[in-house]
Amino acid sequence: MISNLIAIFMILVGLLMIGFWIFLLINREEEPELMKEIKDTPYMIKLHIIAEFTTALFSILSGLLFLVGIDQLWIFIPISLGMIFFASLQALVSYATDGDIMYIIMLGIITFLALLAIIFEISLGFNGNIPGSEQPSEILGIWIFVAICLGMSIYIVIQTIGVELHFGKRKKFDRYISLIVVLLFLLILIAILSIFIS
Repeated sequence: MISNLIAIFMILVGLLMIGFWIFLLINREEEPELMKEIKDTPYMIKLHIIAEFTTALFSILSGLLFLVGIDQLWIFIPISLGMIFFASLQALVSYATDGDIMYIIMLGIITFLALLAIIFEISLGFNGNIPGSEQPSEILGIWIFVAICLGMSIYIVIQTIGVELHFGKRKKFDRYISLIVVLLFLLILIAILSIFIS
């Protein structure tokens, strides 16, 4: 029951994220701050939007796979929760500095629910109650915690690429080496995930 609620929560948050960004991008003229970011920091905002859409699509996919009974990919749930938690917490901090009460309340609720879902997911793991998992209950909770960290890392890596592209004012060689290291880190994370699932 709790797992179903977590999956539904992830689908709803994913749809909300996509709707929010589509609304902002369609109404760019009414969002002067977004227009300024697109003009001043195009790489950062583009990679931030990619991180947001990646989180949204991964969350929707993970929730749907779980609800239709494809529970062999159970590891996608904690990865998505890590991405949602980091994205919502980062947005909450950003809007809190701007003092936008409506967004602060909405993001506060999402961040709280994401944290609650993470706690429930970890506790389900330590109790061995994750459908589709063949891991022993003694280490399942640890695997879930690692997967949550992996989700946060994927989001951070995507954003880091944008930051590096924007602030990479060093020699081209150094700049490309830094980007290659970030991309290799992302590929290693994906390889670890693939090995774990197989």
